Amino acid sequence: MAAATARGRSRLTGAGELRVKESDRIAALARNLSRVGVAARELPDGLEIEGGVVAGGTVGAEHDHRIAMAFAVLGTLARAKVVVEEAAGIATSFPGFAASLAALGGRVAVAAEPTP
Repeated sequence: MAAATARGRSRLTGAGELRVKESDRIAALARNLSRVGVAARELPDGLEIEGGVVAGGTVGAEHDHRIAMAFAVLGTLARAKVVVEEAAGIATSFPGFAASLAALGGRVAVAAEPTP
């Protein structure tokens, strides 16, 4: 998330194991960064990110609490609202996350997840 707002291009490599966690985190990060206006390119073992302005938008956390929290934090720097879908796992891993982010100045609204 720091690379998304940094000047210039950041290249993160040596992280191939992130493709086999709860989700393919490399693919999820690249997809979602693009959705909020940040240019990102997948590498076999990482990402290349062209930092700049985070426009805002809707991202899908793919039921991965780490992806959800990362984009919630990035949303604090976006020009427009960032909506994080599939974020229910945050409550399990970090029950006080929304309150902590709000205490740091983030504007947080928690919506009920739709039932299948």
